Amino acid sequence: MRLCRHELTPGQRDFVTAFEHEAIAQAVNVNGATQRNTLAQSDREDELTDWLEAHQVEDGWRIAAALVEAGLNVAQLEKVAAEIGGAGFGDVLARVAAQLSVAKMTSEIKTSVTRISELVGAIKEYSYMDQGAVQKVDIIKGL
Repeated sequence: MRLCRHELTPGQRDFVTAFEHEAIAQAVNVNGATQRNTLAQSDREDELTDWLEAHQVEDGWRIAAALVEAGLNVAQLEKVAAEIGGAGFGDVLARVAAQLSVAKMTSEIKTSVTRISELVGAIKEYSYMDQGAVQKVDIIKGL
């Protein structure tokens, strides 16, 4: 809602949409890769928080974790700052962070549902293991 208060041009809106899609795609690739070093990630969050505060982004510490987890860096955010600028910049980043959180939760739900489905299938297979279907078989046709 806060982003709607800013009068973004159609070009800026397209840029924000494209950046969101790029960030989500990057987050999927980062999350599919090996786990990050927790200490290094914390250092990157601190660095990004300082950068956000220097750019007057309100509550930058709240969104820094989501941005770092997605693998976004200062250079990418500089492009957003240059394109959007002004007071709308912080609201754009808040929206991107929210979209990244939603994408992460959706991915986790999808993974969990797949695992549950596999477990249910395995239990069903195991529970019917001792019950063979009774059917008449023509041995001559089978040979």
